Amino acid sequence: MELREFIPRGHRALERARRADRGALAEALEASNVVGVVGEAEVGKSALIGCAMREHTIRPMRIDLYDAASQAHLSWLIARALAGQVLSPTHRSLLAGAPDLAPSDARGAMLELQRRIGPGLAQLALADTPSLDIPVEQAVRAIGTLADDRPATLWIDHIESPSLTTRHPVDSQAFLWGIRELAQRVPLQVVLSLNTAALKETQGSSAAFHQDGTWVTITRPAPITWAAVRDDLNIPLTTPRLNDLCDQLANHPPTMLLAFGDLMNEPDLPIEILLSRLASRDSGHVGLAVQLARSLHRLGAEVLSRIADGRGPYVDAGISRPQDLRTALNRLHRAGLVWQPAPQRWQLTNPLVAIGLRGTLRQIHADMPQASPQYPEGDSNPHVLTDSRF
Repeated sequence: MELREFIPRGHRALERARRADRGALAEALEASNVVGVVGEAEVGKSALIGCAMREHTIRPMRIDLYDAASQAHLSWLIARALAGQVLSPTHRSLLAGAPDLAPSDARGAMLELQRRIGPGLAQLALADTPSLDIPVEQAVRAIGTLADDRPATLWIDHIESPSLTTRHPVDSQAFLWGIRELAQRVPLQVVLSLNTAALKETQGSSAAFHQDGTWVTITRPAPITWAAVRDDLNIPLTTPRLNDLCDQLANHPPTMLLAFGDLMNEPDLPIEILLSRLASRDSGHVGLAVQLARSLHRLGAEVLSRIADGRGPYVDAGISRPQDLRTALNRLHRAGLVWQPAPQRWQLTNPLVAIGLRGTLRQIHADMPQASPQYPEGDSNPHVLTDSRF
């Protein structure tokens, strides 16, 4: 089976196997008007939320802050989410392509959308780009107008994204406070999903949703979950080999599914060869990860390399200040490049990027002098939990 055919099947099998996570989300959605979903990068938060909502026939207004490049862009995303509550996908396609030639039911749906959110936002919702400069506050008020007519669910995804850039034009905190105030006046359920590194922005003492709602933590699937995926997909993989694979790939969902795709066709492939094959397929991900790390902080690429190479983020030759290393590490964490499998332990999020970096860095660091580690206050032993075999 080709990989492009296998991966969708693998994702569906993984969703079925994560019954406990889906159950926790379903319970939270039923119990609270504010639901927070937090977890490390690439654990499958968005996929699980979408699955839980489909199972409970919830049609959310989803606003993904990952795509919000400006205030005007955020208004456009809100307008499109609002339109999805009134227009069917067919109506949106007909109205965006040739509105004057659209059938009467599509034109009627457009008139209803204009009545409920205003002509400006309705026009913006059908635009391919943020062509109108409509204030975010006006778009947020339209959410309230729609929710006043019937209870609605607003899902704000990737809350951490605007904070990745200094002086980002999107004021995510002001936006969240506006949503919090709105949810107190109208029947609006708010679902927040975010990286663990951004938890303070939603639950901190000065955050909009401090001590509010039901919060669910999503972690990487355990080996028992991957055993259920294996059985669902009929992959002839023994439990010891599966456990070895889970250990080598740290249960990273995207990479585990790639490995399962290869094992579906070659079940007897040795794990070491499988990992080498997966790493060899790199199409620039390692270079992109290093470039992103460098853009986040002047020490970002160096800290990323230290974690990948097993030396730890705070091992330094005495050039960088511990607080600078901490800032770089926090930005890498917020961007999803690294994660914490346990307190004071760090790994690269994507194990294939880690394998690639270790392969290119081993020779570079072979002759480097070993310096005494410098730990910031409170981090007594921030060593790396990683596998040095690759």
